[in-house]
Amino acid sequence: VVIPLSIYLEAKFFDENKELVKMQHEQSIQYNAIISNARDRVATILSEANSKNIRLDRETFRTRFTSTNSDTDFIRFWQQELDSRKGAIEFSTWKRHNSSLAKFIEFRSCLPFDMLSPAVIDEYEKFLRKKKNNINTISAAMKNFKAYINRAIRQGMEIKNPFIHYKIKMAQGRITFLSLE
Repeated sequence: VVIPLSIYLEAKFFDENKELVKMQHEQSIQYNAIISNARDRVATILSEANSKNIRLDRETFRTRFTSTNSDTDFIRFWQQELDSRKGAIEFSTWKRHNSSLAKFIEFRSCLPFDMLSPAVIDEYEKFLRKKKNNINTISAAMKNFKAYINRAIRQGMEIKNPFIHYKIKMAQGRITFLSLE
């Protein structure tokens, strides 16, 4: 199946061995992110089909790849929920949630609800550690991730909560408050 990604450039800027845009191109980072997200989406679709013994034909694959339905994709749901809450929550809270969403999108660009699992949480935590986030930063990202899973559950999405047996870790802060003495 050929899937157009709407990336247009001269052939001299494309590395066929690595299947990526060469760094000499001014938009190489953006284009390579699009390619990477598409690969992640393909891997997610294939993994889901394999785990559920679903036979993918070309049309089914293409439909799943191009779907942006928030009823099936957790990330789309998170984006829509965050957008809808923009005026209802403090701006600083909205910014933190948006930052957490951006980190999660960097981790996975597509995540069907039925693929949510404790394994995804563990992978995400490893991803954040690899990015050199400290324990409290990881904790904040996990709290926001968990909050939107809980919002989905409250809205009637039939998903099993992957955070049931997961404990969000926190480190003691190093701030010492001054006293009168």
